[in-house]
Amino acid sequence: MNEKQLQQSNEVDKQRPPYEVKIIRLNGENAIRSLLHKQQKYNVEDVVIDRMMNKLFKYLEDSYGSIANVRLFSKGMSLQPLITEAVNHLFGKKKWELESLKEISDKIINSSHSDKLEILISVRAFLFDNPEINGLIFDDFSHYDDVLEKNIIKSNTEIKIANEQYIKKIGLKSQDIFLLPKNKKNSLINLVESLLDDYDCKIVFDKCRADPFLSDDLYLFINQNLNHFSKKNIEIFEKRSKELVVLINYANIQKEVYETCFTISRKNKIRYYWVNMWGLSKTYKNPGIVENLLLWKKHS
Repeated sequence: MNEKQLQQSNEVDKQRPPYEVKIIRLNGENAIRSLLHKQQKYNVEDVVIDRMMNKLFKYLEDSYGSIANVRLFSKGMSLQPLITEAVNHLFGKKKWELESLKEISDKIINSSHSDKLEILISVRAFLFDNPEINGLIFDDFSHYDDVLEKNIIKSNTEIKIANEQYIKKIGLKSQDIFLLPKNKKNSLINLVESLLDDYDCKIVFDKCRADPFLSDDLYLFINQNLNHFSKKNIEIFEKRSKELVVLINYANIQKEVYETCFTISRKNKIRYYWVNMWGLSKTYKNPGIVENLLLWKKHS
C-alpha cells in the first residue's frame, strides 16, 4: 500500500471508527428485527437485513456528516435511542412507531394520581430532552429550606430515575417522548405548561445543575426570596453561580447559528465536567473551589 492509499485508509477509519460501526451495527440490527417483528415479518433473510443496514449507515452519514459524529449527538447517553429513531424513520410505519399525540395528551390530561403535579414536572423534563432536570415546588405551606435541601441530597442520576418512575405511572416510557418529532414535543410542552399554570404554587426548575449552558433559575429565585432561605444555603448556591460564570467565561464558546462538531464536542465535555461536580449531592454538603480548569481552546 502506497502513502496515498494509506492516508485514504486512515481518513476512512477516522470517519467510520471500527468500534462505533460495530456498536451501530449491533443496535441497528436489533432495532430492525424488533420493528420487522412488530410488522409481522418473521424469518427475514440476512441479505434483507444487510440491505437495510446499508441504508441505515448511509442515512446516518448524510444526517450527521460521518459515523464518527453520531456519538456527539447522543448527549453522553447510549446510541440506541438515536439508532432506533433512525430505523423507525427509514423503515417504520406510523401505526408501529409511537403513540399518537392524542394518546399521550389523553394520558397526561386524564391522570388522576395524587402526585399529578410531580408527573407533569417529570414529563416536562423529558420533553426538553433533559431528564435530569428537577422541579422544586414552593407554596405557602412549604418551608423553603426543606424543599431546597430535598433537592440537594439527590444526585442527577437519582433525579432522572425519579422522573422515569413518575412518567411510568401514566403509562409512558422515556423512549416514547425521546422519539417524538419536534412539532409534537412542542405541542405537548404547551399542554404541560398550561396544566402547570393551574397549580397555586411556584415551580422552579434547577436547569443549570444538569446543564451549565442553561439558565440558573433556582439561584435567581433564591435571590428574590432571601428571607426564606438560610445563610448556609444562600452561600452554597451563590458559590455555584459564581463558579458557573467562571466556567462559561473560561470556556469562551461563541454563540453560532450552526454549531460545528468541534463546538458540540467541547460543550459536551464541559457538561460532563460540571455535572461531575455540581450534579453530585456531596458537593452541596461540602462545596469546594473550582481550580485549574483545563477546558480551554487554543487560539491560533
